[in-house]
Amino acid sequence: MKKIITIFCCLLVSGCVFRTKKKSSPLSLDKNSTRPITIFIHGTLESFYSPYVHSFKLPPGLAQANDMPGKFSLSSRVPKILNKYHPEKYPLSDFYLFTWQGQLTFKDRKKAAQHLHNLLNGYKGKITIITHSHGGNVALNLAHFSKENPENQLKIDKLILLACPVQKVTEKFAKSDVFEKVYSLYSTSDMFQILDPQGVYKESKKIRDKGEYVPFLSERRLPRAPNTVQARIVLNKSNPKHINFLLCSFLKHLPDIIELLDTQEICKNCAINVPSRGKPYFVIPLTINSKYRMRKADVCAKKAE
Repeated sequence: MKKIITIFCCLLVSGCVFRTKKKSSPLSLDKNSTRPITIFIHGTLESFYSPYVHSFKLPPGLAQANDMPGKFSLSSRVPKILNKYHPEKYPLSDFYLFTWQGQLTFKDRKKAAQHLHNLLNGYKGKITIITHSHGGNVALNLAHFSKENPENQLKIDKLILLACPVQKVTEKFAKSDVFEKVYSLYSTSDMFQILDPQGVYKESKKIRDKGEYVPFLSERRLPRAPNTVQARIVLNKSNPKHINFLLCSFLKHLPDIIELLDTQEICKNCAINVPSRGKPYFVIPLTINSKYRMRKADVCAKKAE
């Protein structure tokens, strides 16, 4: 037991060291550039595993992938993993991390979205945004600020949500024309995705006051929309946890999964088994009668059709 406690303390100290080791100034994009860029948005920092998942110390804003510090940071490794396995699609020179305060509040995520909107609005090249956890709700909030700004020029080519807690306050933004296409990937064994109790927040109360139902916990799936593709992820026949979406075992397959979802219309709602080395992907269409149940809102929408 003493050895376990000692190892844990060493890891904790190491995480703190790497979080404060390197600082840099936030970047601003050249709005006239037409180069396609990719941006990764991390999740909430207020959790017990944050020192190892998000062990960097950067000011809020954009940072270039090559400048991301932190040996123990899973978030800082996301661009490098994608670049290693898919260098042509994800060059590090065009890959950025968007950092925000990471507080578990609607207000902080909305504030972060406003900052990101200001940085991206008017950019002429294609933009791909990859998010983990509540970083997805930061990205979805971009649609709120685009709606407020009649001169908005923001267009997101691809929004990839990894294990995003689906909440009533932001789920409607996925339908916005700001997002050309939205990909939502989730796991049925990911408890962290649904753990945030959206029903207790005052923002949810405002929705209930309008007569809409708000679940107590967050959900896994977005409402159906023409621009939205959703897939349950299975890693070699096992259901991944929240943190697995940041690991190499999943990320190296991400571009192939997106390409698969683009080429098969049957995958509007499906389960995808990510295989072990050398084996093909296995796709299971999700229908109302499938053992992989669709959420009630999807069933009602299907009946209405």
